[in-house]
Amino acid sequence: MQLLRDVELQSLTMARSFPTRFGGDQRPLRSSIQTYGVLHPPRLYEENGGKFILDGLERIVIASELGSKFLPCYVYDDAILSRQNAFLLSLELNRLSREFNSVEKAQLLRTAHDLFTNKNIPKTF
Repeated sequence: MQLLRDVELQSLTMARSFPTRFGGDQRPLRSSIQTYGVLHPPRLYEENGGKFILDGLERIVIASELGSKFLPCYVYDDAILSRQNAFLLSLELNRLSREFNSVEKAQLLRTAHDLFTNKNIPKTF
């Protein structure tokens, strides 16, 4: 189950979001958001009162830079999704829309290692 709700952008925890994009031209996305707004709501994971970005970091950053204070977002919590499954959902959503560069792959492997301690890291990696 997922919940679509308006989220205050200042309430988001950027430091523990995964994965993070490194590089890339943001001008087309910025132009689209300026013209149409955010077309695809970002997806967040709520844990211990913090909201972490699963998908949509660039949309959130650009919308914030353009003056948005709130955005509709899909919000999952630990009753809906485990932290490990939140990571896998984030990976899948981002994998469908782009390729990961070397820095992103290293970051993903590090996160997978931390999340799946004493477990097999899924063969996706």
